[in-house]
Amino acid sequence: MENDDHSAALQCELLASVKLTPADLTPWNAYPWYRHDQSSGLRSPQITEGLDPLTRLINVMPKLEVVLLQGGEAQTPWKRFARKHPNIAARHAAVETYTLAGRRSGMLTRQSGKPGPGDGLRPSRRSGKFWT
Repeated sequence: MENDDHSAALQCELLASVKLTPADLTPWNAYPWYRHDQSSGLRSPQITEGLDPLTRLINVMPKLEVVLLQGGEAQTPWKRFARKHPNIAARHAAVETYTLAGRRSGMLTRQSGKPGPGDGLRPSRRSGKFWT
């Protein structure tokens, strides 16, 4: 949200439209350390390394309601987390989003099934606390 680009501005706009502020969010990366080589996505060992810190973070957030998974690179680690900690994951709504770069529609949530024609994609309007 603090980046100087269209996606960040749109995210701020969408969050404001559902009355959420940065104080309502706790941004987190699936791999919470700096990666020197960012030319590719996370590797399996990096995803595994990020699971325990994620567990500790969630455990200190008793009011956490929603996990906003921004893009495929966030969805894969969450699915692995949910397999390892099903009871913790089940307590939170996980919302998958997809960014359509350069389009006004911006961040979208998948309502059901796989993305495709007529799949029910719409701008995310869920109220409540978000974790990104």
